[in-house]
Amino acid sequence: MKISAFAAVLCLATSSVQAQTTLEAFKLGGDRAFLPVLFTQIKNDAARASMPLPRATTIGARVGAGGTAFLDEAGVPQGVTEIAGPIGLSMSAGLRYQPSPEELAKIEKAFQRFSTLVWNETWGDMYVKEVLILKAPATGYITLDRLPQKEGGYAYFNGPFVVSTNLLNLMDPETGIRILAAGMLHEFNHSMFLLPDEYPYEGEPDLPVKMCVMDPRSRVTGLCPHCQGLILDRFKKFLFPAGIDPKDWAARNPAPATSFIR
Repeated sequence: MKISAFAAVLCLATSSVQAQTTLEAFKLGGDRAFLPVLFTQIKNDAARASMPLPRATTIGARVGAGGTAFLDEAGVPQGVTEIAGPIGLSMSAGLRYQPSPEELAKIEKAFQRFSTLVWNETWGDMYVKEVLILKAPATGYITLDRLPQKEGGYAYFNGPFVVSTNLLNLMDPETGIRILAAGMLHEFNHSMFLLPDEYPYEGEPDLPVKMCVMDPRSRVTGLCPHCQGLILDRFKKFLFPAGIDPKDWAARNPAPATSFIR
């Protein structure tokens, strides 16, 4: 059963430390570039059972020593919320098709940026340490697929998520990488942090745009105070500083590099 399904404008190409200049990233010839409408969904465990994806080999113990969590197609492991940051995520990535070498290079760049976005939104308490890329056709904690044209991705609370690599093709190559990374972040926030969508669903009254990655209408990749509070409620060992400019913090605290295993 779907918890929610809504067609949202998924045009998230700016970093969490650039909210004040977010529109600049979408100017083409001086005009704002509006991207196509894409579906983003949250599904519960009942729906997950019918997920039409083959199972893949898991990548090892679910929670390891030294602040490492292993994420595979089984979803978020129990106990991950008890790990003190920084938590390095080792996740499997399943490819539902065989991308070209050029597209695979773009996907890896999107993962690097995705890790930076996770690092920034958690103030250094979480990042993507390594990605195990599974040969197609496969599914992992994150599955990359060419979804139908208007679908950007979907996620399961505490479970895996799917993101469409068609996001790479929405604008120029560099912006497409940023959009794919932002799509990964949005679905990851559903999966790992149980964050809700911050926009009205189809048939509901319209609401003001929230400056939050969970409201794709905002085109930012930062978090609103409400979503930050939800993360801190779930990960009680995380500590988000107050009174610090995110841009300055990110400049002084770059995210660790992400490695890839093939």
